[in-house]
Amino acid sequence: MMTFLERITTLMIVGSFILVDVCPLTQTVFLARHGETIYNAEGRIQGTLDSCLNLNGVDQAGELGNFLSGLGLEFDSVFASNMTRARQTLSVVKAVNHGSPARLPNELVDGMFREIELREWEGMLKVDIEREHPELWKTWRSTPEKVIMNDGSTPLVDLWERARNCWSTVVCGKGDSKTSLIVCHGALGKAMLARAMGEEIRGFRDSHYALTNAECVEVEFVDGEGTRWRRRHPNEGVWQQRKRANLNNLRGGAVVPTTRRHVISNHIAAAALTTLMQPARAISGDSSEALFPIVTIAKSVVRARDAKTVAEALGALEGVPSQEKKFKALFDSYSAPISYKESFLDNNAFLVYYTKGFDGPGRGNIEDLSPSELKQKERNGLRTEAWVYFDEAKAELEFLMREGEGVVTRDASVSLGKAAAALNSYLAIAD
Repeated sequence: MMTFLERITTLMIVGSFILVDVCPLTQTVFLARHGETIYNAEGRIQGTLDSCLNLNGVDQAGELGNFLSGLGLEFDSVFASNMTRARQTLSVVKAVNHGSPARLPNELVDGMFREIELREWEGMLKVDIEREHPELWKTWRSTPEKVIMNDGSTPLVDLWERARNCWSTVVCGKGDSKTSLIVCHGALGKAMLARAMGEEIRGFRDSHYALTNAECVEVEFVDGEGTRWRRRHPNEGVWQQRKRANLNNLRGGAVVPTTRRHVISNHIAAAALTTLMQPARAISGDSSEALFPIVTIAKSVVRARDAKTVAEALGALEGVPSQEKKFKALFDSYSAPISYKESFLDNNAFLVYYTKGFDGPGRGNIEDLSPSELKQKERNGLRTEAWVYFDEAKAELEFLMREGEGVVTRDASVSLGKAAAALNSYLAIAD
């Protein structure tokens, strides 16, 4: 256990005030990008638009979770972007890590870790941007720090400053944090990595710092000695170091509001130190443990869909419940089962239609659903759709096996594809 003196890396006495900056002397940070999304696959700019993981992205997030689990580390803190694709990636990682030696505490979800803001380009295909804004796109590809959008915003300049703010929160935001995990985005991750290595803003141009979907790098800070990093997943890299880069490059001083620096009077210095060493606030609430079986089913269905032989497809589906009640029970463990109200609406459709949803004097229309009820209805519909197509495919595959057929038929492939799509949509609206 470090002493107070070891943990106070900056102590300035100004008159009757003390400026305290608490940072561990050595920190290790695993920086990961989210899994592939529908927009990534299409070559579309996402930025601050909220897109979801596709099934390949879910699979990538699962592999990332396996990697982190295999490290056997005990993480002190976890930080995540507030955007859906990053939160989904972390949810899968946590589900995979359930019961593993690696411990993942509740995450701090913060918009600070969001992706770069590319304004009018967001939602557009890159090929369309290149055609419609050729000069600006050329500038973005060569000197992105010079790009000024039509609304006057400077995407990379803003991102570059925010990247330092992120590091200030991670490396100086928790006095006890030695090992942290960050789940964020491609551009932000690239900017954070370049800043950690002491680069100027033009260092963002270096593709060496780019992260692929669900890639994870390890950054090690040794205060006073330097910073080094290496790629860890999916491919292992060698350590790369710059002596001039250290924690002081990332603290930001008074211009960085997210750094936990406090000016306090002498007589309450000890109390302030105690406060600074409390864990950062945690925002959580997802049922990652219950989500794990659903992720497993989705991955199994995708493997079956891509299988070439009947035996391979049935082998991929071996662990998926073959009884409807057990299949749906896994989903009900994550999200609430069908409510009485929804059951009534389904079983009395003609009556509801005939009465136009009348539920008595002074009462709202029975067909009016709250946002949470609408979301639950969508989940239950996707759960049922996934079961129907899975059951169709399984029956077709078992028939082919009995008949001695070795190749998966088109009917089975289509059913598996529809089941995979339903599962993908279900995971896309997971909390």
